[in-house]
Amino acid sequence: MPFPEQELNTQNDEAEIVTINTEPPFIWPDIRAVIGMRGYEDNPPFKSFLCNASLIGGVVVGASDETIQLLEELLAENKDCRVKLVFIVYPACPTRQHHLDALKELEALHTDPDQESRVEFRVLPVSRQYGDGCEKMALVPTVLETVNQENGKTMLCIGSCANLGMDGVDLSSFNTVFNATEAHRNLFRKWFQVVFLESHMLNDQSINIPNLVPAEGDLEAAGAWREYVGMCASDEELVIQTVEIDPKTGEVVSDVDGLPVEEWDGGETKLDALAQKFQEVYANGYLVSVDETSRIGPLTIPVSPTLFGQESERTIGAVKKKLSFTLEILDSGTAKEINKYRKTDVIRLCSYSLSKGVHWIPEKAQPLLNRELDEQNSRAVEALKNQVGDGSVDGFIGKNAKRYMQDLNSMYRDMGGEGDLPAGAFEKVLEMIRARLEKALNGRITPTVNYNQVSAPNLAESAPAEQWSQPLTLLLATAKMMRKSLADPRFSWNFSKRSFKQTEYVEAMDVFGDSILVTKIWGQADQEIKGLAEIELGDGDSKEKCQKVWEIMSGIRGVDSVSR
Repeated sequence: MPFPEQELNTQNDEAEIVTINTEPPFIWPDIRAVIGMRGYEDNPPFKSFLCNASLIGGVVVGASDETIQLLEELLAENKDCRVKLVFIVYPACPTRQHHLDALKELEALHTDPDQESRVEFRVLPVSRQYGDGCEKMALVPTVLETVNQENGKTMLCIGSCANLGMDGVDLSSFNTVFNATEAHRNLFRKWFQVVFLESHMLNDQSINIPNLVPAEGDLEAAGAWREYVGMCASDEELVIQTVEIDPKTGEVVSDVDGLPVEEWDGGETKLDALAQKFQEVYANGYLVSVDETSRIGPLTIPVSPTLFGQESERTIGAVKKKLSFTLEILDSGTAKEINKYRKTDVIRLCSYSLSKGVHWIPEKAQPLLNRELDEQNSRAVEALKNQVGDGSVDGFIGKNAKRYMQDLNSMYRDMGGEGDLPAGAFEKVLEMIRARLEKALNGRITPTVNYNQVSAPNLAESAPAEQWSQPLTLLLATAKMMRKSLADPRFSWNFSKRSFKQTEYVEAMDVFGDSILVTKIWGQADQEIKGLAEIELGDGDSKEKCQKVWEIMSGIRGVDSVSR
């Protein structure tokens, strides 16, 4: 049965189009699609991942006209995408010679003989396998990997539906789409490499697939099978439609007799609506941290106390004395300006704190953070170049050497030395200054950051309430942030001289679809900030508090009821 293009929400007074969410991970077809209650925005449901991919690889089972058309559209619109596919064929399969011929022409159309092949299609024949009086199921499922270089995500789409799911599905179909880990990607890479090499290039011989018709068997056998199906269910379609499904959640409300359903797992793996939302949110964000290898040292030089004839450390009994000296390379104004750009306060602005030292950034905020860090680095390098002058480090040192020497000699005499620094000591200091300036001018002053994926904790109904502690921290942080953006007049100060605007920032940081951004009422935001503080400090476990905060954010309850 094909997916409905759209569906009307009959629970509302006014009709509205409702589609099923396809934020990974998801399993399709959703039972609501099978019975025609709701539909998907795209057909197949993972089409958007194909369209936005920079690399697609995998095996396709049962390809026919719709698959050919989808690939034609994909390659025409996404001219940078590399596609490596193996098409599985088997006796009496829907993939015919004209399909393979069309794939061969499509491959040639997008192949540049002077470059590495952008598109490679291959075919792998799979014969039927028989056991003792039976036929064995031996086909692999359709398996696709899509890599998106822009957001760094890899999706795996695995399922039983032929023709990429465009032939239609039924209750026995099972397909899943999920974010692949680095381990998944590496294992898929090795598996698909073998499959690709064992398959055959499309040529005049390999596309000449025989046009076979499925064997129908004898009438007696067909009758016996129909009788068996009838004993299992008098009307399969009726059985599916008489199971009551919640159109909003897709949960089974009652069985065919109208009785409450006893959950097969006892509810052990069930996620409520808020837990599902957290799974979606966590999947679209990363832990963010400073890449310390990209951070240059401050433009000050540590000077060893031994140059001044002093001990760097001295201990008498339980008392320890440490002595250290630094030399400022730049004038105080320039040094202050450049040190400002060495800081990473913008990371805290563009992320939410999950715990001490642990920050989580929404995927949509990544471009803002990267842009700001690059902008800060450009400003810092420009300020340093202006201070150095013509860009010559030696020239800058020559102009300032006298000042450095005078200050070092003054400190030397202040520490009890006589005359000037010992011979050779000053040259060592100048070499350190030269190395630090060259590194700053040729590298980065503002550090870069690292992004690492993180999964939501176990929030199943059987999980202990303590598992909700980190999600509560994230939920409260986002709720407070959204309301401060409306109620705090000083909030706009965060965006002075930034490379992004407040509107861009708020949109990127709103990961829960906060209702306050729809109403935009200053008084309501101010009241709810106080209400959130009451929830945070009040009684109840983390899960209960999460639910209360979520009800405020989704507009279900008002502030006057937060403590009840």
